[in-house]
Amino acid sequence: MNKMIFKLKKIGIFLLLLNMACFNAIGQNITPVDQEVCKNNTATVELKNYFQDSDIKWQSKVDGEFQDIQNLLGPILELSDTSIQIVRCVVSYNGETINTNTSEIVWLDLPIVKFDIELPCTEQKTRFVISDKNSNIISYQWKVDNLFESVLESPEFIFEEADIYNVSLKITNDKSCFNTINSEIPIIPTPDINIIYDSIICGNSYTEFAFLQNVADSIKNYEWNISPGNNSFFEINGSNVNQDLKVNWGIVGEPLNLNLGLMVTNNKECFSTVNKQILLKTDIAPDFGIIFQKPYNSDVLIYRDDSDLNRGRNLKYQWGMDDVLYGEYFYCLFPDLNPFDNNYWVETNFDLQPTCKTRNYFDKDNFLEVTAFNNKEGIQVYPNPSVGSLVLNSSSLINKQIDIEIRDRLGSLVYQKGSINVNSEELPLNVNGLQEGFYLLNVICDNEKVGSTKFLIKK
Repeated sequence: MNKMIFKLKKIGIFLLLLNMACFNAIGQNITPVDQEVCKNNTATVELKNYFQDSDIKWQSKVDGEFQDIQNLLGPILELSDTSIQIVRCVVSYNGETINTNTSEIVWLDLPIVKFDIELPCTEQKTRFVISDKNSNIISYQWKVDNLFESVLESPEFIFEEADIYNVSLKITNDKSCFNTINSEIPIIPTPDINIIYDSIICGNSYTEFAFLQNVADSIKNYEWNISPGNNSFFEINGSNVNQDLKVNWGIVGEPLNLNLGLMVTNNKECFSTVNKQILLKTDIAPDFGIIFQKPYNSDVLIYRDDSDLNRGRNLKYQWGMDDVLYGEYFYCLFPDLNPFDNNYWVETNFDLQPTCKTRNYFDKDNFLEVTAFNNKEGIQVYPNPSVGSLVLNSSSLINKQIDIEIRDRLGSLVYQKGSINVNSEELPLNVNGLQEGFYLLNVICDNEKVGSTKFLIKK
């Protein structure tokens, strides 16, 4: 009997030692292990091959000490709290700790990129360019609304309409961390431009090419080009980077086909180009002069003086007076004229048909002057007024009563003031209502015009 009891005790002790050895052996086969986890993912650690009756507890290291993680007592630990970086699994049986294992979790930053938009314009290749990134990006997934998708680093796309578009970019780095960046981009219209000009281009003349814009836009740069660029048969008046272009044409021996191009750029670097095919004819624009004769009946005879270039040509003349006049010459009756004592200006607008226009066509800077007066009594106007007032030097008119009238260069009365008593050598006049240009001032005393002079207003 005693032998039997002794054998049973030995068997029990053996089983207990075997069980404890198994606990120790099983306790060594656990995780967690050190791992790297992206910050938008979940860190997962798991205890394996543990004894079912074991107590499992998870702890995190805070301020150098391990503290229990509340409500985490099972064999699997899932963490999304990136502040927890070191965790420990404690396995106990019957209140005794039989194993512990510590793991470090490294939370990886998410990939971040910045991108720029090159040429955010309609009808042009808009390019998406990565300008900055914080890691080695190995994958790009672009999506712009429902218009296009791309896996290129810098894709290109042509937008047909101006609008605000939603851009989504998913990126993945070499640590398999991914991130999605969303943004809105505005696409603006490409400048809508055209060139207007007189289609008849002849030698010995000039052509003005005018820039036309159909939609308001901030244009910062213009670049005109004429090819081929042999300047022996044309000369650009001014610069080819102005809004409009004026070209003086020489004389060519045979018709010459040229390409006229214009490229404009707005403040968003959107550019637009337009090209025109132009033909420089062998025809030569008329060469002419203007002759003025003033007979005693106060009518002014104005007629053309052709050069040898015009002989045998069918020319049409259009004179830009108050009423349009046609013909080689005309008589003009200027208002209130005394012979030989007034200045008047005649602005001309020549339309010389059938093929060419003179180089003086629409030349606003040059006006024709009819001269037939003496500046009596030393009457002067000074200085050229810039703020709407002028001074009449009237030393010869002291103690007289005068009338003042001012006419524009077409003879229209634009200013009148009567019964002025002159008491000093200088008579100030307020002409603030007059626009820029040349004017004629007449001085009338005792119903007789005693002096005239012209002056220029610049503002």
